[in-house]
Amino acid sequence: MRNEYRIKFVTKVTADTLEELAGKLEGVNAAEFLKTANAFNASVKSEIPFNHTVLDGRGTEGIYPPKSNWAQALDTAPYEAYQTTCGITFTFGGLRTTAETGQVLNVHLKPIKGLYCAGEMLGGIFYFNYPSGTGLVSGSVFGRIAGHSAGNAALGK
Repeated sequence: MRNEYRIKFVTKVTADTLEELAGKLEGVNAAEFLKTANAFNASVKSEIPFNHTVLDGRGTEGIYPPKSNWAQALDTAPYEAYQTTCGITFTFGGLRTTAETGQVLNVHLKPIKGLYCAGEMLGGIFYFNYPSGTGLVSGSVFGRIAGHSAGNAALGK
């Protein structure tokens, strides 16, 4: 388990049954949770052996969206639920801009008047992964360039 789940600030609920877990989930419709969990469990292709080392084909049938591999029924206690939220660090494929001004380019690589970009919306910097903290540096450097250019454009310079 990742270290962030070991801190006391994380909301975690533990139960011995799915029914008990459903009753402990704050803000969750218990009946709908059980309906969804039971439908998922029934949809798992349990006749196919689970093999986490390959695309095993142990998916689901009859639910949307279907799971194609590594489906495991929720059938072993203890059951744990964590309150989470999602976020996007960046898209690895944001908008293309000019390097000199941060002005956004259209599909024909022509600058779009009055549109500038920096930070996590800026494309062309990272492709597969990124070193920690570089998003802040990228936002600072390219934000200054785009901000300066947008200011100059607004002043007619």
